[in-house]
Amino acid sequence: MAPLPSCLSDRPGGAKRGLLAVGFVLAGSIVAARAQAPSSVILATPADHTPSGQPRAAAPPRPRPLRYDEDYRYLRDSTRRRGALDPVKYLPLRGPAQPAWFLTLGGEARVFYERYQNEQWGTRPPDDNGYWLFRTMAHASAQLGPHVRVFAELKSGLAAGQRNGPRPPDVDELDLNQGFVELGVGKASREGDPAPLRLRLGRQELEYGAGRLISVRELPNVRQAFDGALLAIQAGPWHVEAFGVRPVETNRGVFDDGADPTQSIWGSYATRPLTPALHLDLYYLGQDRDVGVLAEGRGAETRHSGGGRLWYRTAQLSSDLEATYQVGTFGTGRIRAWAVASSNTLSFPQWRGQPALGLNLGANSGDLDPANPDNQTFLAPAPRGAYFGAAGATGPPNLVGFAPTLRLSPAKGLTLLGYCYFFWRQSRGDGLYNVPGFPVTPPGPSRARSVGTQPELDASWQLSRYLSLTASYAYFRTGTFLRKTPPARDIHYLASWLTFKF
Repeated sequence: MAPLPSCLSDRPGGAKRGLLAVGFVLAGSIVAARAQAPSSVILATPADHTPSGQPRAAAPPRPRPLRYDEDYRYLRDSTRRRGALDPVKYLPLRGPAQPAWFLTLGGEARVFYERYQNEQWGTRPPDDNGYWLFRTMAHASAQLGPHVRVFAELKSGLAAGQRNGPRPPDVDELDLNQGFVELGVGKASREGDPAPLRLRLGRQELEYGAGRLISVRELPNVRQAFDGALLAIQAGPWHVEAFGVRPVETNRGVFDDGADPTQSIWGSYATRPLTPALHLDLYYLGQDRDVGVLAEGRGAETRHSGGGRLWYRTAQLSSDLEATYQVGTFGTGRIRAWAVASSNTLSFPQWRGQPALGLNLGANSGDLDPANPDNQTFLAPAPRGAYFGAAGATGPPNLVGFAPTLRLSPAKGLTLLGYCYFFWRQSRGDGLYNVPGFPVTPPGPSRARSVGTQPELDASWQLSRYLSLTASYAYFRTGTFLRKTPPARDIHYLASWLTFKF
């Protein structure tokens, strides 16, 4: 493994700023830890995020994918404080008669080691020793009565030992990740539920459904945020969110991130339960880019995505089916693209090791003819950072594949997940793309469809309520298309990360 160098960033002062950010999070944790003995509550696997009201917790809740979704007002009852850091999750701002005035503090510190052999099939120079990534985040949420909330979150992302230099989401020395004001109108049906109408203005994270279209980009070092406005409405069983935003650029300096002026995203996402276990999501998303980049070339791009998702959750069965269709314009041509995805898992919690068998299926359209100005390449506006496993060898455009999965829990807090992806090109007229959606391999003369096979093994150990350790190994064996469109070296990927989150 790569040794830790004396400087954690190539920019002057990067180490000092990053360590100050880490110290900010850890100092608050130590102070709170002295107030109470540690807890060993095991965290469950995070669920997909859908816009919804926050349930009142009967047991210590786990950190949610979107930290502003957390609600700790139940901790005003001091007898329910079970964790070492519970005292900082509910800090009254007024007397007991006004429990809706309180402050919540939280944060995260993550150390990530990553090593590629033949990254991007050998297109990047070799880096045999690997490198380190450091993420630190700290947030404060101030609930100022039943109708006003202010949320602020700082971030710091640093890198060390990268022989080829940092990638775009690797380094952001210090910046504002989120900062918004939320105004609520109307009376909630139950204490602790959000107001039926909420307006959120400012910088914020967004994630919907399974994260296939809009996500926070969790696994990369620096998460994705957006500048703009969001309106949330609770109307009977329906929860609807409408928004208009610009993605926030990831720049490497200090407080230099701004909204990307070259693109905008807007749309709405609605969800409702059909039964206690079955839910329906419907959505429309629009995206405009001054310069879109596809395998056939560059051009101004406007894309409209409409789709739906059915998902089912019980202790024994988890099922997810999603379909999306896109129309729009690219340069002088029309866009007509589509995607379908399915994820199904059958669990046996009563058996030893709690095995779970699964099957993931997906297909994303690709361009039929690069000489024709019309385009059929499916692109997501802001997809999750690790789309097909931690290795991130390829993104969803022009890809068809499936993956059988096996999950085991052989010991308390330990989860093992093994799966194997099988990939093909959907269209012979299009190439391959990375996760953000930029072309990395041209269509070339080959008519082969086989892209490759990617087995992966992940191990996650929840050491305590706040601390987790994860390791991942993946191997990507190139298929016929890549071997006829060199470079085409097989990829080996190894990563391990330790996360402290409260």
